[in-house]
Amino acid sequence: MRKMVGAVLLAIGVLLSSGCATPPNAAFIVDGAITTGDEIEDLVQACARAFQQDPHTLRSQVVSYVLEGRIAAQIMVEQDIKYSDTEREEILRSTSVGNTLLRDPACQQVGYGVADYALLLNQLGMEAFIAAQEKVEIVLNPRYGYWDDTAAVAVGNGSLSEAAAVK
Repeated sequence: MRKMVGAVLLAIGVLLSSGCATPPNAAFIVDGAITTGDEIEDLVQACARAFQQDPHTLRSQVVSYVLEGRIAAQIMVEQDIKYSDTEREEILRSTSVGNTLLRDPACQQVGYGVADYALLLNQLGMEAFIAAQEKVEIVLNPRYGYWDDTAAVAVGNGSLSEAAAVK
């Protein structure tokens, strides 16, 4: 039994050190909450319909938008902040991208996350928002690039040969 436990721990250690720190189908993890690759692909398809574009051209942007929304959701929970759908839609309708995000019900949820991120930034101010965001642990599967929190985007097309980026 001890040998088996030791072998399992060794295997886990090897996987973690080789960059497989995210579960196999995790696109990213935000403070322990997993967003799967399947969820991302569904959202990419929905937003591709809304934007009437090829899904491959939107993937990186959708990953960034969803990450922004998950980060915002975490900060909102921690600071007990809530926004109504009306507030979200008001900010989204002020831009052509926001209007497009509202065209498809699934893509609308992506838009609500973007709106939450923008509303939080506006409410908290840049300094407090950055401080709150820095407390959020983000693990991005290297397949989707890496998270640049200074620009609030997933950067790059990703690589399966790199370790997962933990912030």
